[in-house]
Amino acid sequence: MKRLILILILTLLIIIPAGLRLFYHIEEKSLDGDFFYTETEGTRMPVWVCGNPDSKTFILYLAGGPGDSCLLQHFHIPMTKLEQKYRVVYYDQRGAGRSRGGANAEKITLKQFVRDTDHIVDLINHKYNNPDIILMGHSWGGALGTAYLLDDERQNKIKAWIEIDGGHNWIGMEKSSRQYAMEYASKHTDEKKWRKALEWYKENPVINSENIVKHALYLNAAHAYTPKESAAENPYTISSLRMLFSYRTNVINSNFRTWKLARMMDTFSIDLSSEMHNIKIPTLILWGEKDYRIPVEFAMEAYKNIGAQEKKLVILPSSGHSPSVTDFPLYISSIDNFISQN
Repeated sequence: MKRLILILILTLLIIIPAGLRLFYHIEEKSLDGDFFYTETEGTRMPVWVCGNPDSKTFILYLAGGPGDSCLLQHFHIPMTKLEQKYRVVYYDQRGAGRSRGGANAEKITLKQFVRDTDHIVDLINHKYNNPDIILMGHSWGGALGTAYLLDDERQNKIKAWIEIDGGHNWIGMEKSSRQYAMEYASKHTDEKKWRKALEWYKENPVINSENIVKHALYLNAAHAYTPKESAAENPYTISSLRMLFSYRTNVINSNFRTWKLARMMDTFSIDLSSEMHNIKIPTLILWGEKDYRIPVEFAMEAYKNIGAQEKKLVILPSSGHSPSVTDFPLYISSIDNFISQN
């Protein structure tokens, strides 16, 4: 019996990888747009350029996390809508999604990610004959995009900047989100979980790489990311099974790498707010009014500090940390109008 079980296990170990390789091959053959890999400073990053092939405007999307899969965003309904009019560039950042290599602690820094992004910008300019590049970053992508634009030489490569619920002031947002979680817990002390949460926060006065995962779980339970009253919509154009098993968009892999990077990178010392006056290109600030992960006060901070003469602030009234679904029409029209005017 033991020998039979061993044979079955060995057979599965042979069949499953072979089947997955075939699935990956079929999936890659069926990819729309341009899909390729690029290598820089020890990492190999996948790049996916999708959307209207006639457009000379390229939206370079900086995913959140750090560590979120950017490739998965191609199947996000709002991005699908933007692709009807523009080209959209997705790339998995170092240590995220399906990137490979160069994810040691010395390389997981904001400065390194800025250099990686500059590599992608130069690649797009070379490969697509210097199109108009709109940089658009969500959450961690807001911190990365802001840092990228603080250098004049890099900023000159970009036509406009869109920050969506961005983490340009990570120090401030962690203090604010911790306060929100404590206030939520104080209102729910009839539940044992929240009494324990209050005790935990008193023992953890500062959010850092050692406790960020537990803090994030408490925030999620306290509806900091998504308003409690939000409808449970599926914001993707692909099925949950494909999200789970796809090689390129595997959700389990993406989440694992996000948690891993959250504990590796020192995002907790980032505060770029005092330098944002150096950003002179047209800027759109988009923010969910009910975002308590990075509260709307940081949208006001960004709008005040950005040095651009052409800047606009749009608050999405029904949205949390990811405003692209709940206030979908306003989200799309705000981006479209901004790009059209610039």
